Amino acid sequence: MPLKNVVKKNTFEKSSTDEILHAIEECCEEKHIREIIDDDRTIKLMDLEKNMYMAVAPDPDIIIRTGGERRISNFLLWQSGGSHLCTVLALRPEIGLWNLVLAILNFQKHKPYFEMKKKEK
Repeated sequence: MPLKNVVKKNTFEKSSTDEILHAIEECCEEKHIREIIDDDRTIKLMDLEKNMYMAVAPDPDIIIRTGGERRISNFLLWQSGGSHLCTVLALRPEIGLWNLVLAILNFQKHKPYFEMKKKEK
């Protein structure tokens, strides 16, 4: 698997609730300005997604959750809808190369399923 398109996302402090609320507020502000020009009040999915904090980065393929937790707890909720959730028992400071390799192998095993789901959208 070539690693040329690998993007590592570390997010702290901001929750998905804050991010979604921010995106809606920005869309409403933009629509209010546009409404004066062309009477367009519809907020489209594309409008919402471009106002997300992580709009400049691709949606994650894999989310590695440390500490054995099986929940994403308000973390990248919007972007992780089609992501593979991998849990490891190691805590974040102790996560190693083998944890990453196993997560990638697990993702590759399930990749056909994720590709099928993306085509359905």
